[in-house]
Amino acid sequence: MTGLVRPRVLLLAALSGAAPLAAQSTAELLGQCAAGEHAACLPAAERVARGDQVSQDQNRAEQLLRGACASGYPAACTRLGLWFSRGVLRSQDLDEAARLYRKGCDDGDGEGCLRLGDAYAAGSGVFPSVEAALPQWRRACQLHAARGCFLLGDRYERGDGVWTDYAQAAALYATGCEGNEATSCFRLARLYERGEGVPQDREKAFALYNKACTLGNRTVCREVGPGAPRN
Repeated sequence: MTGLVRPRVLLLAALSGAAPLAAQSTAELLGQCAAGEHAACLPAAERVARGDQVSQDQNRAEQLLRGACASGYPAACTRLGLWFSRGVLRSQDLDEAARLYRKGCDDGDGEGCLRLGDAYAAGSGVFPSVEAALPQWRRACQLHAARGCFLLGDRYERGDGVWTDYAQAAALYATGCEGNEATSCFRLARLYERGEGVPQDREKAFALYNKACTLGNRTVCREVGPGAPRN
């Protein structure tokens, strides 16, 4: 997801004994950001925007994210896009949000691809187009933004913008479920229960329903509940 520290950064932090980013002071984060440790720019910008341990300065917060984005840290592009889509810094600017999502996606941020796909699906800052949304969600899935797998799988299951293909839907839901996307687990369970796109397997379906419940899908928790047999 947007803002997560890259594995390499986590490894360096572990080897150096540095405190996790969330535990560091705003001054420390700003220093790291200025030194080119772009993962620190995201929490630093958040704190500057709300005035946490530093004078509130939304322009400075924006520049921190723009600098990290321009320097090749795509999660910063996506985070700034979210700010523009929600009007965090100033009035809402959906066109700028979509542009930043595209840059984040192009530079390899799965969350950016997910958000760009959502923008196309909703016509938010771009011309509405399901056909344009689908490849963005596919790339999001490939880049481990698990909700992209669900959204694309849902289109294949319903035949919305693509031919109905339960096997393709099941494969996408399986990838999403492996990434702990609860609704993907739920929808995959339903396919196994019905034998659509996969061999019918009620035991496997039940295990997936339980996983969906454990991951927070309240609908399946109400219907099944952890450990409860399914009729």
